Amino acid sequence: MPNNDAYQPRAVVLNDTDFKHGQAWNHHRYYGRVREWDGLVALVRIPLQSNLMTQGPAMWVFSGYVVGGQNFVGTWGSLGAHDPSIPTLESAFATTRREEGH
Repeated sequence: MPNNDAYQPRAVVLNDTDFKHGQAWNHHRYYGRVREWDGLVALVRIPLQSNLMTQGPAMWVFSGYVVGGQNFVGTWGSLGAHDPSIPTLESAFATTRREEGH
């Protein structure tokens, strides 16, 4: 088992949705960390503006691993439901890096 220092996240990730994808899926800011000892990536997606058309959860958490240098696979879940009787959403995801300009 790693020592306590190895559990401290070392890298911080911050990015916003690009304009093209923000127009389609709403604009978000991503905050995240990479756990050094095993490479676990954890991202939190927060909307940049309130959208009355969107009735879903405001925040989402994505956690997983980069596999093969270009695939990010893991699970996502919703956050922000203040009513414990409302079930949260959760599922698996897989994304692949693509060439710039596409």
